[in-house]
Amino acid sequence: MAKSILGVPTLKFVLALVAVGIIASGVTFLAVPQISQISGAGGQVVKVGHLLPATGPLGQYADGFENGVNAAVQEANALGGIGGRTIQLIEEDTATDPSTAAAGARKLIEVDNVKAIVGGYASSSTLAGAPIAEENGVIMIAPASTSPLVTDAGDYIFRTAPSDSLQGRAMAELALKLGFTKAATIHINNQYGVGLADVFTEVFEQGGGSVVLSVPYELERATYRTELSQIKSANPDIIVDVSYADDGQIIFREAAELGISSQLLGSDGIADPAIFDAPGVAEAIDGMVGTRPSAPETSATKHFNSLLSEYGLASGIYSAEAYDAAKMSILAISMAGPDASGSEIRDALVYVSQSYVGASGEKAYDQNGDVGGQFSIWKVIDGEFVTIGSWNIAAGVEIVGN
Repeated sequence: MAKSILGVPTLKFVLALVAVGIIASGVTFLAVPQISQISGAGGQVVKVGHLLPATGPLGQYADGFENGVNAAVQEANALGGIGGRTIQLIEEDTATDPSTAAAGARKLIEVDNVKAIVGGYASSSTLAGAPIAEENGVIMIAPASTSPLVTDAGDYIFRTAPSDSLQGRAMAELALKLGFTKAATIHINNQYGVGLADVFTEVFEQGGGSVVLSVPYELERATYRTELSQIKSANPDIIVDVSYADDGQIIFREAAELGISSQLLGSDGIADPAIFDAPGVAEAIDGMVGTRPSAPETSATKHFNSLLSEYGLASGIYSAEAYDAAKMSILAISMAGPDASGSEIRDALVYVSQSYVGASGEKAYDQNGDVGGQFSIWKVIDGEFVTIGSWNIAAGVEIVGN
């Protein structure tokens, strides 16, 4: 369903828009909206939920996710909360598991009575929680769920990361730009892995390449030698990997042990320094290239980085997107009023997004709750992710270093 403002805004909604700093003639947000300026009913607490993969395959990234959300909540509370009410963050561990995520979403909504949910992170977790958010009319903003299926997840489901319909294209165009024509994919057998591999395959083959083998795998296995042996036999010149940290560490180490020498191409799922925590991984993926979402540096990104420093929080992959998801939730609740209905908060969120410039860039929602975006191109050199280029839909792949 399309997400849109329905009907004429009420007087309370209009006043809230003026209070946050929207200029009537241009409907322009301040780059960093001041939450303390937002009106709202008095009271004690406004509850916001957080579906966080504290454990499971995405657990290594959880601190970075949590830090982004905490920065937004601490910032808002330091500025007076929402209309004098303190924002209370309630977290549920998804364990990077769809059924656990669904149970967490139901608890946050039906027991804790949250006004909004930040999360999930794994696309499978977000898609599992989405029907519950839809049923109850509670907005859910996913900071890292990139599966194309999230586009149609519902009227209350949004995200702050671009869809893999873009990242898959970026990866395919990068492989072709580098001169590779024979690819194999190894990917998680869930919505994230399958969706990204499918988009890569479609664009790569449209560009003249051939995907000779596509190998899905299950999470939380002790070994992936069978899958990797199949790929080695196919002898591709490039291997597209769509993994998380835990499984990726096993795959990369075993690929090196099997003597696989094909070029590796990765995605956002492993593009965090946490991937190097396991022994031997840095050496195994030296020279690997890949993509991850990026944004130009603005006053908003500088503000976010200063907040992290002020609060003693470390950044990680999707920390900025997590911050933006939390902040946009808070702004939407503030605009609509802390006692507003779910539909009023959703409509406020759509309105907020149109001129919001955050830590991870512009977040103007389209009719499906999706955002645009660009990607940096990285290469692993001596155990570090080094940016060597960029991709956007207009310019395509641009390599600036090696």
